Amino acid sequence: MDTSGSLLTLPYDLRVPFARFLARSDISHLKRYCLGQVYRHEKMHDAHPREPWECAFDIVTNGPNSLIPDAEVIYLVNEVIAEFPPLQSAGYSVFINHTSLLSAILRHCSVPVRQHPVVCNTLWDAVSGKLRWEHAKKQLADMSLSESTITSLHNFVQKKVPVDQIRSILEPVFRAKGNTAHMAVEGLRELEAVVSHLKAFRLTQDVVVWLGLAYKLNQFSGLMFMHATGTMKRKRHRGLLADVLAAGGRYDRLISNFQTRVLGPTASCSAVGVSIAVDKIVNAMVEDEDTEVVPGVCDVLVCSVGSDLLIQCIEIVRDLWAAGISSQLFENSEQLYSLDDMQTRCKYLGIPHIVLLSERMVYVNSTVRVRSLEKDKVVDKSMPQSELVEYIQSRMTNKPEMTEVSLPTSTSVRGAASESHSLSHLPVSVTVLPGEKITFNMKRRYQNLALSKASQVLQSLSNKQNVEVIAVDFSQHLLSDLRLILNDGGEESQFGASIRGIVDK
Repeated sequence: MDTSGSLLTLPYDLRVPFARFLARSDISHLKRYCLGQVYRHEKMHDAHPREPWECAFDIVTNGPNSLIPDAEVIYLVNEVIAEFPPLQSAGYSVFINHTSLLSAILRHCSVPVRQHPVVCNTLWDAVSGKLRWEHAKKQLADMSLSESTITSLHNFVQKKVPVDQIRSILEPVFRAKGNTAHMAVEGLRELEAVVSHLKAFRLTQDVVVWLGLAYKLNQFSGLMFMHATGTMKRKRHRGLLADVLAAGGRYDRLISNFQTRVLGPTASCSAVGVSIAVDKIVNAMVEDEDTEVVPGVCDVLVCSVGSDLLIQCIEIVRDLWAAGISSQLFENSEQLYSLDDMQTRCKYLGIPHIVLLSERMVYVNSTVRVRSLEKDKVVDKSMPQSELVEYIQSRMTNKPEMTEVSLPTSTSVRGAASESHSLSHLPVSVTVLPGEKITFNMKRRYQNLALSKASQVLQSLSNKQNVEVIAVDFSQHLLSDLRLILNDGGEESQFGASIRGIVDK
């Protein structure tokens, strides 16, 4: 309740407020994302409602003619999953359905139109694990639905098949008279079009048509989809539920309803969106044993030791901010904290780099010192302040990556000998072939080391060449044997012949 006595509601998602905004605005084309907290009925400590974080992505167009935006928002979640290794191994699939298919099934099963919303809600509670089927069957019977109708509905909503098999399942609905068959044909046509677009996008996840998917029918009108695991997980007080990472769909009717209330009948835009559970991504990364790097509060902590150099610290933070580096100023004016205290603080907060200033470094040598905190060692480096930003950027390239890392053309890589090798003139990709399973962070270290070792050779190459560096894990004994076989003291043709001999073996 606000100060005027009006009742207010806490947002369940980020989509309804955006749909209300679209209804009041003259917007026909837009792509937006929004990150914020939403509210759930479960209470924390029996007092405050739970506030999970959600990320919403929406595409607005001037009409529902194209289904490419529908495929694009589904593919977006696929890209998010590809960025987080724990999510890749979770086995997420894309479950899709269409409101027209759902309505056609209900009509075919002789469910009155006025009962469609409440019947769909009951069916969804049953298939999603929130309600046992015995209880759902009793609720449907209380709605005066016959035993044969309930059985037919149950048979349909349990189906989870690829899109090329759904036509045979819906054959009885296609043979129905009147508008029922037309709705089924139109809904299936749109599903097939979206799946075709997803194949063109090269979606890596399985796409399954789930006729029981009836998620938020008060919002969606058209395609509905959900990124979830195929297995059910037991949750406290809620039974067995699917692990849902993201869900969304097309919500043209929701926008139209808001427009009718505000402006009366008018032309409406079309929109499709997806909501991603950010908390689940964070929890998956924290719980994963192979994840060595957890995002900290910032990338660099700037502080002074032994003296108060607040103005100089502010200037350094300003330069780091200007370069897009997340930095934080640690004010130690009274020198209450030692270097060890600040280092312990950074390890606890996940801050990988500390920029240290002292009177001697600033006023005598005109230098700064950077302390980089790695898992198994601490790296100290002194340099002029003018080189600080470039050095921090090169150190920040040491992040977990996938098997192959393509370096952007503006990247400079710093090797173990602290000599900077600029490779900005040609595109380089590094592939690591380890002898055994290693962590992503260790793989990235190998990539940087291999690129540093090969930097002198790479600088002599033409910028028109695409270079691939392959780092292979060989034992010292094998390297000694290879060195004896290689003929590197003669002409180039002899060296090439020795290489071919090794490949043939």
